[in-house]
Amino acid sequence: MENTNHAISNYENLLADIQKKAADHCKTNGRYDESLFNIGVELGRLLHSNNIKDHRPQFFIDFEQAQINYSKLDIRISNIKSIIGFFIIHAIAEQVDENGDFCFDGDEDTRCEKLDESIAEKFFFQISSVRQNQHGGNFEVDVELNGQIAEILSKYNISPDVTFEIDNTTGGSYEVFYKSDDVSQIYYVNLGLHARSTELTDSQLIELEVALKEIQVFLLLSLNKVYSYKN
Repeated sequence: MENTNHAISNYENLLADIQKKAADHCKTNGRYDESLFNIGVELGRLLHSNNIKDHRPQFFIDFEQAQINYSKLDIRISNIKSIIGFFIIHAIAEQVDENGDFCFDGDEDTRCEKLDESIAEKFFFQISSVRQNQHGGNFEVDVELNGQIAEILSKYNISPDVTFEIDNTTGGSYEVFYKSDDVSQIYYVNLGLHARSTELTDSQLIELEVALKEIQVFLLLSLNKVYSYKN
């Protein structure tokens, strides 16, 4: 009887531990999938009946490999966005240096201030619109890439439309850059290129990155000051 009671107690403790693991897992991931649990029980019975101690389902292996592939693509895409960000911040820095200031007005939308034509041509883009989704919030700026950059992107079926955001340091409806160093307020360049949805391969993204870097290196030679941008 004592052995039986000990076995029951041990079973209850193990069951409680497993149930706690399951509960913690569901809470952490925000999913309470009883169907998946039942499939796991069914798999466990099958493995036990065939005396198989170690087994990892293929779909977990496939998922892990997919995550590795997504991570590789994400790094490539981040590098590409950083290069686009390089063009953006240096164009605006040059605009400020040559004109004294540059204003991003959330109330003006498509009537927003534009880059000088010579600067837009040099850095391959023009500002299309500025918006502020809520008063006091940050600014979202739409730009359209042109020239060599747009031509390169079109080879990979990537839209020339890009957005970036600007910190709102005043809490108002506009932000003015009075010095070129203010380009540090620019962040989150969005190219509409995402690791989980793109059909481009890793090798294609490498080719794209190299092509954009060639233009970037050429531009570096003409800059008086280099600013850092990391997406």
